[in-house]
Amino acid sequence: MARFISLPALKIGDKQEQWILAGPCIYQSDLLGDDGKPYLCHVPDGFKTDLASIPRIFRFLFIKNGRHRAAALIHAYWFCLTV
Repeated sequence: MARFISLPALKIGDKQEQWILAGPCIYQSDLLGDDGKPYLCHVPDGFKTDLASIPRIFRFLFIKNGRHRAAALIHAYWFCLTV
């Protein structure tokens, strides 16, 4: 079952709409790694993100800092790894 093993608080960053992870975040996926064990995603302490990058015109539809904050954090980290 996919779950967050640790989910620390986010601090407000120096820039507008920037958040900084206040400790390491660990997410356990349902996907299995090469070793047959569930894949773990480790987001390091101090990772900076804007959470969900939502175009300004659509911001009235979505709340950036709501119940989807944890998923946005993992998505932002995976995106940074692939760019």
